[in-house]
Amino acid sequence: MSEQLKVLVCGDVEGQFKTLFKRVGSVLKKSPGFEVLFCVGNFFNVSETARAEWKLCCSGELQAPLPILVLGPNKPEHEEFYRNTSESGELCENITYLGDKGVYNGASGVSVAYLSGVQARGEEEGTMCTFTSQQVSSLITSCSSVKGQGVDILLTSEWPRNVSMIGNPTTVDTTSSGSTEVSRLAMEVLPRYHFSGIQGASYERLPYRNHTVLAQSAKHVTRFIALARVGNPSKSKFLYAFNLTPMSKLSRASLVLQPEDTTESPYKTLNLHNKSGDTAVQYFYNLGKAPSRDPGNRKRKGDNWGDDRSKKIIKSQQTGSAACWFCLASPDVDKSLIVSIGESVYMAVAKGALVPDHVLILPIGHYQSTLVAPQDVLLEINKMKSSLKKFYNSQGKACVVYERNYKSSHLQLQVIPVPISKLSLVKEMFLELGSRQGIEFTELSKFANINQIVQPGKPYFYVEIEDGSRLMAEVKSFSGRFPLNFGREVLASEEILNMRDRADWKECTLTKPEEAVIAERFRSEFRPFDPTVDEDEDVD
Repeated sequence: MSEQLKVLVCGDVEGQFKTLFKRVGSVLKKSPGFEVLFCVGNFFNVSETARAEWKLCCSGELQAPLPILVLGPNKPEHEEFYRNTSESGELCENITYLGDKGVYNGASGVSVAYLSGVQARGEEEGTMCTFTSQQVSSLITSCSSVKGQGVDILLTSEWPRNVSMIGNPTTVDTTSSGSTEVSRLAMEVLPRYHFSGIQGASYERLPYRNHTVLAQSAKHVTRFIALARVGNPSKSKFLYAFNLTPMSKLSRASLVLQPEDTTESPYKTLNLHNKSGDTAVQYFYNLGKAPSRDPGNRKRKGDNWGDDRSKKIIKSQQTGSAACWFCLASPDVDKSLIVSIGESVYMAVAKGALVPDHVLILPIGHYQSTLVAPQDVLLEINKMKSSLKKFYNSQGKACVVYERNYKSSHLQLQVIPVPISKLSLVKEMFLELGSRQGIEFTELSKFANINQIVQPGKPYFYVEIEDGSRLMAEVKSFSGRFPLNFGREVLASEEILNMRDRADWKECTLTKPEEAVIAERFRSEFRPFDPTVDEDEDVD
């Protein structure tokens, strides 16, 4: 099986959805197998024709021929089209907003960094359609741990300043237009392909190298490609098709191959550097507190407060947003709730827990769902789940795990114990209550993989029951909005836990001291089952 991914990238759509879909449909007919279409530049337009076509997309009368991932608005008048999304999410069927900035890790292994909007002027604060130097620095930090080698694709709406210097000419004056922050971003994150829009011009620059010859070890080259507007009268290129093997699956010799026409980097003359003042990386275990040791002379992995290994774990795994509540690098993460931490995954007591032993399993790095989480993360998640099952079983309880990949930017697995005597009712209640709310579940076979059913970027609800049952529902099959507390409502039903008054987590919040007591009790009771505890490791 080929490891190549067939990718399409498009310039400014500007509301010409019929024209775009027709062109893409022709490409797919001649060369099937393309898996995704990325769009840079202005995706929307406020003209009456554009609004009418978008309405057809939202109603399903006009359908995208493959999954489309788009950047955010570049103009204030386009912000209205993104109002129904939070940080990212589906705009309509098969069209998904990536978010303002971040790293998208596809199931194929392809890494895509993206930055929405245009550069804010001077000291202006960032808005929905602009970005600041601080936001670019945050994205650079997020990209720094993607294999430590760079990213496969960088998507920006704005061109980088000076991109045509010492390269082939373009009609756009890149010495006076384009963003210096995008240039800095490209210089720091080392994309293999960099796509931009907005300028209305088609331009494919000669590849440029990302290292200094004889002074640094060889690195891969970057190819900058700007795309024109969809349906432009001059028939300039607005759609780019290519095959891409993820850099993680290439040999070093293949990755750093330098084409004959490669130039030096066009950005060196700008004297750019990483302007980040406060790094987005936070060392969770370097908080200046005294060490905490386990009884029996055992030491928990990662509990070496301030040591190099703990720093390495957190720093190397951080691939997300400093603004995310669940990334360990974020200053917003509530550390008092964390009860176990491994190499790539951590566990925390749930805020507003349904029952006292209700916990969350989360990746340390920023991954939106299990569909895009790398294999090492998934393996450690499974190890955590297995340990929790043994823990719950020792108390006469069974394990129910569910994931709501809808209006959530960071993968969260909710793990809730139910009495073993009620286990046989769980699947029945999910199906029954789901049917009442228009949720159509698909039951997965023992060997089925969720990514065989749902494409990356698609919202879904997934539940695992300890009796071996697995149910999945795509958001598009719901009649109306998906109930955010659905999983809790099922388990809180009279038939299972009989605590309907606790279906909404906001009604179950506790004070900080109360949460700390519950977290400490769970840590103590779970310790004999905790896979992050190393029995053989001696205390220094």
